[in-house]
Amino acid sequence: MQRFVEKRGNALRLTVPRPLKVYAPADDLNRLFDELVGGQAISDRDSVAKEFPSLQKLFARLIIEGRAQLNFTAPLPILGQEFHVPFAYRNGVLNLVKPQRFSQNATHQALSLAIQGDLIHKHEIDRNLNPRPVVVSKFPEDCHSGLISHVDDLFAEYSVTHVQHRDIGAFAQQIESEAHA
Repeated sequence: MQRFVEKRGNALRLTVPRPLKVYAPADDLNRLFDELVGGQAISDRDSVAKEFPSLQKLFARLIIEGRAQLNFTAPLPILGQEFHVPFAYRNGVLNLVKPQRFSQNATHQALSLAIQGDLIHKHEIDRNLNPRPVVVSKFPEDCHSGLISHVDDLFAEYSVTHVQHRDIGAFAQQIESEAHA
């Protein structure tokens, strides 16, 4: 293994292999893949607060008021996985709000989220809640507008609501007026 590491070193800095205990291999591999290949994964509260501070503040208040939930998890039929979102609110349906920082490899990230959202939508995981995935995106400053348009089209095709970072203010106002207990 050490010889392999020595031969394959390039843009990635490889360290000496060492034993490691893993409790949730699939989750860890997905998280590592997102971080290394698909841009930064946003999963913890600190990252969301840094990348999407207005959403963090809004939902912190709505949670106190009893009009939103933190850290909601929905089952993903067929895949046998779970869809985790930091925020959820109701306005007749349960909106599963997933902030996502996209990289230049946005198509792969968006496709994964779109398929997950489509499974939630098609299989109606809870008829009483009628969950609807909402991806709030942030793209790199130098991102080509064609890529953003492509991601928009992809989400529309799979029944996933897409809110671009520039539209967060209007989205926050909509949440403020519609969210209920």
